[in-house]
Amino acid sequence: MKIFILNIGNEKGENVSRDTLYGAWCKGKKVGYAEYPPLALLSINTLLNKNKFDTEFLDAQGEKINHEELINKYDWEKFDVLITQTSTMTFLGDLKLLENIKQINKEIKIIVFGSHVTFMPERSLDNNIIDFIVKYEPEEIILELLKNINKNIDSIKGIGYKKGGKIIINPNAENVNFEKLPIADREPILNINYYNPLVKEEKWTTIETSRGCPARCTFCTAPYFFGKKIRKRKIEDIFEEIKYLKSFGYKEIIFRD
Repeated sequence: MKIFILNIGNEKGENVSRDTLYGAWCKGKKVGYAEYPPLALLSINTLLNKNKFDTEFLDAQGEKINHEELINKYDWEKFDVLITQTSTMTFLGDLKLLENIKQINKEIKIIVFGSHVTFMPERSLDNNIIDFIVKYEPEEIILELLKNINKNIDSIKGIGYKKGGKIIINPNAENVNFEKLPIADREPILNINYYNPLVKEEKWTTIETSRGCPARCTFCTAPYFFGKKIRKRKIEDIFEEIKYLKSFGYKEIIFRD
């Protein structure tokens, strides 16, 4: 199985984001036009690699690759699965790109996660393009889905799909065991310098040390996506990740908690 993990860029290659956690947004643009590394997609990529899945990773947003360039850049017929993230602000444009990929390779299975498909799963599946949606935290659910994608998926919690023309939304999965997730491999994005007006160093990245939030900020989906209970990583694991990032030359870190 050949898997393509994609952070979709803007149709015109402009700054836009599908990561709506812990931040304020306007029409898909981060306030201050800040960009963030696609940590959720990197986490999925790392977990799949550790479980012997063959993946190819691209941050088209970070590399400012527009949709037309993206379609022409790859031989889409060689991929069996595409995994990506979407948001309410970008959903229609993302769907158009995925439709173009599906026209090239009718057999490719498209898996989409993120806030939009989590909170509007039926609407997200009301098309002939997306094969599976993954609600809430995606890592472990996507791993289980890929292990069973050609088998019976009725019992996999946290997914939505179509069966006999009917939309099926399975019960929600439990929260991810956050401490067991591997450190996200940053090698696929080492050559991308993300713009952020808050940082001083060009070589910077993000770390996630906890998930969940008890607050009710109207501009943030975190309490609803990750739950209201705060789950923390062990301090030893955080130090290990900082050392790992330092070995790659990173000089500044934003803690996205």
